[in-house]
Amino acid sequence: MKKMQAAYLEKPSKIVIRRISIPSIKKNEVLVKVARCGVCMTDVHMYKGSFPVKMPVILGHEFSGTIEKVGEKVSSYANLTGQIPIKIGDRVSAIPLISCDLCPACLKGKGNLCESAQSIGGAGEIVNNGAFAQYIKLPARVLYKLPDNMSYVTGAFIEMTACCLHGIDLSRIRQGDSILLIGAGTVGLLLLELVKLQGPSQIIVSECISERRKLAKARGADFVIDPMRTDHPVNEIKEITSGQGADVVIEAVGSPQTTEQAIQMAKKGGMINIFGVADTKAFSQIKPFDIYFRELTVIGTYAVTLDTFNRAAKLLASGRLDIDYLLTEEFPLCELEKAILMMEKKEGLKKQIVMVKQ
Repeated sequence: MKKMQAAYLEKPSKIVIRRISIPSIKKNEVLVKVARCGVCMTDVHMYKGSFPVKMPVILGHEFSGTIEKVGEKVSSYANLTGQIPIKIGDRVSAIPLISCDLCPACLKGKGNLCESAQSIGGAGEIVNNGAFAQYIKLPARVLYKLPDNMSYVTGAFIEMTACCLHGIDLSRIRQGDSILLIGAGTVGLLLLELVKLQGPSQIIVSECISERRKLAKARGADFVIDPMRTDHPVNEIKEITSGQGADVVIEAVGSPQTTEQAIQMAKKGGMINIFGVADTKAFSQIKPFDIYFRELTVIGTYAVTLDTFNRAAKLLASGRLDIDYLLTEEFPLCELEKAILMMEKKEGLKKQIVMVKQ
């Protein structure tokens, strides 16, 4: 039986490269040869044990690759791309979430909130093996055929872009709104690119790392602040917004402190979107009276939907969204642990594990 390499999270802070059999597929599944897989902060949380997951497990959910085998009952990309026949050699990505399509959430188009959802290599209550491996088997219905003009590199950005699009949708940004982004890592900068397309009156970015502040400014932020070097970052945001606060605040860090700041930095009647992934045991101190008295809306953004995945793919294929600068490092599979530790230390931006060069 043919073998492949796969990176197993054996226990918190320990990844082992195993040589295992290539998965066999069922009638409704496909086998994909992985080309690239992005390293996400969710992978960092799972690696460190701050997001519990049953181990051993293969992580990795932002991927692209090529179809190697097709199950006998597989016909077309029914869910995402229309009735396009699936065939060996197709270049694909996939929505890393298997939903039931029958529960109340699924029937409302919110498959990310499915009562029995199974995650593919990412955060979830049930986590199936992901794409930090040379091959991955998948249900055919989660596949997305890459446009001819899209590279494997960009294909591995679809999932993250879809998450950010989902966050933009939930934030209900209107033209002319003032937007505050807390955090300018890979996700924060991608959110910045998407916010620019919404026609805001001003974009403010709060970020601790100097290089990321400079990049946010270069990419279109009107104001950037260092929350560690100002006496009172909330007051600085108020000053920038003429004493009002921002119409929409998107927290893209995932810490209790920045969550508390987000609520204080929003204007009366404002929207706060908790986008960053926090430790599952972390708590913030929030005054319910402030939310009541200022009529604030506080929401969270989790994962992707079929709609946002499809739209993200089309947006990336159009060339209207510049993401090339976000990829700063590439690693072979054997250096996955190094890539994760760099992410944890906030060194560089997006990292991709490369199994197939393009």
